[in-house]
Amino acid sequence: MSDNANHSHYMGLIMFRFGVYLYFLLSAGVCFASTVGKPHEFFHSIKLKKDQYITGEFSFSQPFIKAELIDENERLVRVLAKQQSTFKLYLLAQREQQYKVRVISANKNLATINLSEPISQPAVSDNETLLSPIMQSLVTRLKGNYKVKVVDDFWRNVEKEGTPLVEYEQTDALVTFLWRGARHNVRLFGAPFGSHQDLEKIEGTDIWFKTYRLPTDSLISYQLAPDVPHVPNQPRASRIAIMATKQQDPLNPKTWQFEGTDKYATHSILKLKDTKHSPYLRDVSENFYSLTQHTIASIRLNNTRDIAIYKHKDATPQSPIILFFDGKNYQSKLKVPNTLTNLVNDKKIPPVNAVFVSNVSRKTRGQELPPNPDFAWFMANELMPWLTKKGLSPSAQNTVLSGSSFGGLASMYVAMQYPDVFGNVLSQSGSFWWSPREGSKEQTEPQWLTRKIARDNYKKLSIYMNAGVFETGYFTIDILESNRHLRDVLNAKGYTVKYHEFSGGHDSYVWRNELADGLIYLLTNRKIINDEVK
Repeated sequence: MSDNANHSHYMGLIMFRFGVYLYFLLSAGVCFASTVGKPHEFFHSIKLKKDQYITGEFSFSQPFIKAELIDENERLVRVLAKQQSTFKLYLLAQREQQYKVRVISANKNLATINLSEPISQPAVSDNETLLSPIMQSLVTRLKGNYKVKVVDDFWRNVEKEGTPLVEYEQTDALVTFLWRGARHNVRLFGAPFGSHQDLEKIEGTDIWFKTYRLPTDSLISYQLAPDVPHVPNQPRASRIAIMATKQQDPLNPKTWQFEGTDKYATHSILKLKDTKHSPYLRDVSENFYSLTQHTIASIRLNNTRDIAIYKHKDATPQSPIILFFDGKNYQSKLKVPNTLTNLVNDKKIPPVNAVFVSNVSRKTRGQELPPNPDFAWFMANELMPWLTKKGLSPSAQNTVLSGSSFGGLASMYVAMQYPDVFGNVLSQSGSFWWSPREGSKEQTEPQWLTRKIARDNYKKLSIYMNAGVFETGYFTIDILESNRHLRDVLNAKGYTVKYHEFSGGHDSYVWRNELADGLIYLLTNRKIINDEVK
């Protein structure tokens, strides 16, 4: 979701310090508790009626330990954020009650809270039908008597078999996502399409469904969002409202958790019969590697960011080094230390070091990772010399820039700017559709970097790119189309490039599954991958 959602009708700002302004805090619905030597707890109360939807943004002067949403019985509803200084809240009340936002902080902290006015109107689903043979049979049986029994029998079978329903054909599979009992709408978050998709309700039943024809090697992480709120006259805010209710599929036992164990933090997994499973994702002992945390201040960018350094126990200062953008995500969601360690231990790549480059904030991510000369200069002239002082001194040929989405875009741009420092690019679902928002018509047309590469002289780089076949249909030119176009331009310019398409979407779960192939290609014999682009 975008980090720049616009909210109207603000209730105002609440500013506080832990242990200060007690009367003001209590009158504003905010309270706190702390004892000597223990973390500080901050509570902000939000009372909503059934079906009311509210959004908000909480900003703190320094990172906190954890932020949670709890109900009036002190039970955890969802984990909102960990080890951050800001987070956004999207909340739809299932019944009338008073919620609390609880933030645990190690030190006294200053917070600013923006909340929208509650909105009661629900969204209306767009009906679009694609019936599988199973669903066709169900609709036929519902036309007869004993409708309630037909529905109950259907759900009993679904609970037994699990969801989504999968019907294999000769070359494809019909996959039907299901939800039971929503009142207004159900949307699929992580659909095999460029946007969120509405499920359709079978009239007179509690059955919501959506069927897709997919390749039999598809891999998808997804969530379902029942009763997504509607924000009148604000299409973008209505789209973002899916954040309030998206949750795991309750009838799918295959799940993925990386930020918490509540249903909102849990993703469901679809794996079809020919899905390729990476053998390098298994957990490993920390005896094989070290992972140290650091910070680095940039004079050029005038900011400070977190850096984590991974070293395999057999790596040397001259060993290959991989620099990952969106560093915290690559550590927690993608669990890259496991992948790197397994690849080295299985002798698929040589011993490596890695650097996880975190973003200063969500806002700066959107400013730095799209082509930004100052950020590229920081990477080449501040970060790399800093790493040398930390004992890492690889050659350009042994240096890989890697990232996904905007991180893939940044990997390509920074390497093109400094090929004498970064000799390899590993881009996953790179956002090569990007262009500046301001400037001449040529500047603002999609695929700015592709046009620049076409004009510039050849650079000595080795490149691995991948993209998902479902990453299309949202923009006029999307991830899939722009990656294919850049591949063609790179080949025409004479670059050493490997391009791969996977049956998945814009999805961290898929990126972690696909990452090893790119590392093997760039760090060892590139001929081991059969579908080399000619």
